[in-house]
Parts: sequence; structure tokens; C-alpha cells
Amino acid sequence: MKKSILMILTLVLSTTVFLSACEDSDKGSKKPSSDASKNSTYDLVYYEVLNNGDAEDAKTDVAYKEKGSSKVKHYHPSLDHVYEHIIDDGDKKPHVVKDGKKFFIYRPPYMTYGDDDFSGKVEDKSDVKK
Repeated sequence: MKKSILMILTLVLSTTVFLSACEDSDKGSKKPSSDASKNSTYDLVYYEVLNNGDAEDAKTDVAYKEKGSSKVKHYHPSLDHVYEHIIDDGDKKPHVVKDGKKFFIYRPPYMTYGDDDFSGKVEDKSDVKK
């Protein structure tokens, strides 16, 4: 009895240690250098992860406009060099920071629920019948 309890306790402890040692792979926590943030920030035009079943690595399409230019530049970096950050403030514009081979994408969320403001006047509160 003591031996089985000891084995179960050892198994639980080893699983806890193993799982707690895992690295958090949240790519959103990485930040560009302060120099790149000041000098290499561009307006984001387009960003998409391209899916090709035959490729080993996922590729992306990042399109942005350089300052003072209307020409759109397209880059196709590997997904390993792209870091997405979701903009919480609705007033900020989507932008990209290019830091060497790394691209830091700052974009709004794809979907938001219940954020639309509306106004109106209730005229009738009758029940809807099928």
C-alpha cells in the first residue's frame, strides 16, 4: 500500500516538474529593439499567413508602405521571423516594425463582439410568435 502511494506521489511530482519546465512559446511577448521602433516603423497594408501543404515552414505575406512613399512593399518572411501583437486601442493604426529579419506586426483583432454602439427608440414590446 505504501509502495503504490509512493509511486503515485512520485509520478504526480515528476509530471508537475516536467510540465512546469516547459517554455512558454507565446510569440507575442517579444518586442523589437528601441532603435527599430523609432526608425523602422511603417504603415501596415496587408498581413497573411500563407498555407502550402508541401512546404515544411509556413510563409507569410507582409505588405507595408514606407514613410513618404505610396509604393507598397511585399515581403515573404518565414513565420519564425514574424511576431504578432494585437492592438487593444481602437484609435491606433495597424503598423509593422522591421528589425533586421524580424517583422513585428501590430494589428487590431480579427473579430470583436458586442463593441458596436447603437441607439434607437423602442416603439413596441410585443412578443414574437412563430
